[in-house]
Amino acid sequence: MSKNTIYVAFGDNMSSRRKQLNLTQNDLATRTGLSRASIANMERGHQNVAIHHLYAIASALNVAGVSDLLPSLKTVAKTQEEDDMLPTNEALSDTSRASVNDLIRKALKQGDQKRQGR
Repeated sequence: MSKNTIYVAFGDNMSSRRKQLNLTQNDLATRTGLSRASIANMERGHQNVAIHHLYAIASALNVAGVSDLLPSLKTVAKTQEEDDMLPTNEALSDTSRASVNDLIRKALKQGDQKRQGR
């Protein structure tokens, strides 16, 4: 299980919940005492999350428990399969690989939405 895979999935969950509550990244930053840049980096999976910050984020997002923001093992395994499918012989850092995979996932999601007429 890749560390970056977990952070990217956590960031996706965090971003989705924030948007459900109609909060901006700045709103969430204010509620948690973190910077907006940290919130943005966490949502992209580019920043590690300390446990005390995880609890502050869960509280600010009004979730029942911290586990509601954590990715399931199935999500992590599926994302890892996508990571393994990245067609490159280039040596990429874990962070760069996570960024590329994030871009690919977002592009695929947007393509699916366009095909469905959303």
